[in-house]
Amino acid sequence: MASTAITELASSTRELHGRKMNAKSEAYILPADLPEIDRLNLQHRLWSRLMGGICSLSKDQLDELLKKRDGPPPAILDLGRGTGVWSVEMAQAYPHAKVVGLDLVDSKPILLPPNCTFVTGDMTKGLAAYEKQFDLVHIRLVICHLKEHDTKRLVLNEAIKCLRLGGFIVVSDYNESMNNEKLEPVPPANDDDEVNSERSWCTRWLSEVFPHRGYKRALRDIIKETISDNEVIDSASVKDSVYQMPLGWDGGDAKDGPETGRMAQIHWADFARACAPSMRERGVPAEKIEHWMARVDEEISGKKARVYHGVISVSGRRLSE
Repeated sequence: MASTAITELASSTRELHGRKMNAKSEAYILPADLPEIDRLNLQHRLWSRLMGGICSLSKDQLDELLKKRDGPPPAILDLGRGTGVWSVEMAQAYPHAKVVGLDLVDSKPILLPPNCTFVTGDMTKGLAAYEKQFDLVHIRLVICHLKEHDTKRLVLNEAIKCLRLGGFIVVSDYNESMNNEKLEPVPPANDDDEVNSERSWCTRWLSEVFPHRGYKRALRDIIKETISDNEVIDSASVKDSVYQMPLGWDGGDAKDGPETGRMAQIHWADFARACAPSMRERGVPAEKIEHWMARVDEEISGKKARVYHGVISVSGRRLSE
């Protein structure tokens, strides 16, 4: 996606505001002001870099799945579209396909490709209007925000219902914890811990922001098990991928690692600051938040601890018969 298109898309979402974590809702929702829009667009570029493409399906798979054909055109559903950058890139890459980006919050785009539509809706209330209409259903950074395991499974199964025969679902999210250089989960730091690779302040931050989540890989298991157990999914097609994102260091890759690590550091710093106001609203003392944030900043610099944040992606194909 061209930089001018990203700028136009960011400008188009200026009216998204006032979103915050709500204890009464089914999900934790981050703000949607301009800094958050910038962070999400940076995150999109970072994830595309890690995955080697726009999602965990290869370009060859996408080209085959979304190729021109007789009958209804290929169709793509982006659930929890956020800024819409993924939806727009897919619409540009496959101009003959129909792309629908759904999110809780309305937006008024200045410019969208003619084959891309933004709609407003709550996927936790069901997706009956979209059943059996899409060749690709994409869900990125949605499941982690849903509080209850039953709600996570409900949304995943509703999303699967939206697939046409032979269509793919792709669900991507973050691990609950950081990993060390041996790719082992690192437990959350305690308040008096210094920065090191034995306990993680980023893991601690996630546990404070999303108290409904543990620090192990339960989310990955829930996603994979729900997709695999759905009777319309070909269990042999289910693929579970993990991409390791180094925070503030090169991850052992001398070629692309330093830039990836720096992008991840910037993204994580912005993420922490986006969460701070909601944590204060929940009654966490300001001095405690400042202490945690300082430790997070120190950890993501890569100078005293070398940690990865794992990006998980699970895909599966609906049976063709």
